[in-house]
Amino acid sequence: LFGFASASVFRGPQPERFGRAGDSGVITLSPIYLQGGGEFRMGIGDYNARSAALEAGGDGNNHADFSVAMAFAQREGYIENTQLTRSVDDLHSLTVFGQQRFRPTNASELSLEILADRHRDGAAPLVPLEGPLYTVERSNEGETDTDLFGAAFKYELDTEMGRITSATSYTDWKLNPYDDWIVIPPPLQSDLTQNQEAWNEELHISSTPYRGLSWNAGAWLSEGSTTGASDRTIGGILPFDQSAFGYTRHEGALFGEVVLVP
Repeated sequence: LFGFASASVFRGPQPERFGRAGDSGVITLSPIYLQGGGEFRMGIGDYNARSAALEAGGDGNNHADFSVAMAFAQREGYIENTQLTRSVDDLHSLTVFGQQRFRPTNASELSLEILADRHRDGAAPLVPLEGPLYTVERSNEGETDTDLFGAAFKYELDTEMGRITSATSYTDWKLNPYDDWIVIPPPLQSDLTQNQEAWNEELHISSTPYRGLSWNAGAWLSEGSTTGASDRTIGGILPFDQSAFGYTRHEGALFGEVVLVP
């Protein structure tokens, strides 16, 4: 999740502020706003670790600005498969974030955000309970591949009544696959896939504080689907678990609060 400058933590349930909030609370991430120029960073380390990150932005005029961020990182794993002479838990990641904002008038703003995240990692670094700690011996290795794409469109308008905000967002997350190979014995191979897709729409109205009185109200709608499958075999040949699942959801909420400071 590269490309964000700060995070805010709202503890506990926050249904009157966000429309949907679990008992744990909500974390909001704020993107980077650069008025011009940027920054480029590189790094190297042990286990062939390499990383690079770029942040840039510009303010073409008083009515528009943009910001972009990209990051790449990889390293070899800390655990070696002596039978295959390769590391187990390699990490490879690539993240891209971009935002474009428009201000047609002094009282309105449009913004578009896009986020993409790609991981091509090795298997979970599992070793025998009795040791050794940093080596394993097995004929196959696994992988952990995930892909994330998200996009959001936001419109804000200041009126005499207060600020009106409309936000539409889409996310698509794929685990394809999570594959591991565990030698117990017998050797067990597990291949898992999962896909989560969601649309969200939020309308929010916040008043301008007046003599200690303020209020906000909104509506929140969401729909999504989740599908997944598992394929587990003994020795990569004999199946003992083959299953699949899927479900859809439709959710909505009306929320609001009034605050009076005597």
